[in-house]
Amino acid sequence: MKNTGYKILLAVLSWSWASTVVGAQTVQYLPITAKVQLGSQTVNLEVARTSQEMMIGLMGRKDIPADRGMLFMLPQPQYISFWMAHCYTPIDMVFIQQGKIASLTEKAKPCPEAKNCPLYPSKVMVDQVLELRAGQISALKLKVKDPVPVSFLASPIYLSPITQR
Repeated sequence: MKNTGYKILLAVLSWSWASTVVGAQTVQYLPITAKVQLGSQTVNLEVARTSQEMMIGLMGRKDIPADRGMLFMLPQPQYISFWMAHCYTPIDMVFIQQGKIASLTEKAKPCPEAKNCPLYPSKVMVDQVLELRAGQISALKLKVKDPVPVSFLASPIYLSPITQR
């Protein structure tokens, strides 16, 4: 429980910075730099590596295609909580440790006004988090301990925001 205060402080600082960005209608679109095979579905991934990219995440997106997701590369294994401030569509969260699913959160509710948004914790220490379109965990029959074979692309694929929808 020592990390609770730190995580809440991080969330508050994240909200302060991100609310300005989203308020200015900035929506982050990262290049596709990885992919993962989940069951019969290949999911193309935007990879958030920096704290700024992770703070923005999928904020402001109106839709997430079934074959797309965002992978958060944490700097070290940790307990982490996500929230859905400034988000407009529900998502599924796959918490990953050493290439395997450690915890799952289905249909995290959007919180577009960023008021009283619930936190979605990892429950265990993780080193990556994968965000998918809501319903994908169920559709792909994902479960704890399943492998998450992420492969990184040799060259990034840049898509325009129109293609991103």
